[in-house]
Amino acid sequence: MTIPSKEPITSLPFTKRVRSKLIITAQFLLGLVILVSIFLLSDFIIKYFELSFPPALLGIGMLLLVLLVLRRVPKVVAASTAPLLRHMVVFFIPAMVGIIGYFSLILAFPVALFCAIIGTTVLSLFITSWLSNKLLGGQSHD
Repeated sequence: MTIPSKEPITSLPFTKRVRSKLIITAQFLLGLVILVSIFLLSDFIIKYFELSFPPALLGIGMLLLVLLVLRRVPKVVAASTAPLLRHMVVFFIPAMVGIIGYFSLILAFPVALFCAIIGTTVLSLFITSWLSNKLLGGQSHD
């Protein structure tokens, strides 16, 4: 005859796993609410002031400012962004569909498009390099 355990049900491994999953899910949802709130606020600002600026870009800037002020990424935001970043390639599907929609235009001006892509890439690399040297003071990190 076995004696029933007097352990509370919450100390069982299954319950701990379920509780852990619930906490992770709650952190994900709270982080997602924060990110969506920042986007909705940026969308409101764009519409209220009648700016011709993408709300998502303003939202990214607002998020950057918040993270710079906090000097860290909050745990709930990190919990919600990690799965999104892991599946980032899915977000490029609409862009690829857009390219197919303008395929005739791409075929009409391939040299101009190629020069624009190469030119902007080289320009952005140059600006990034210059800005890094200015911010780091030309220090070597060997």
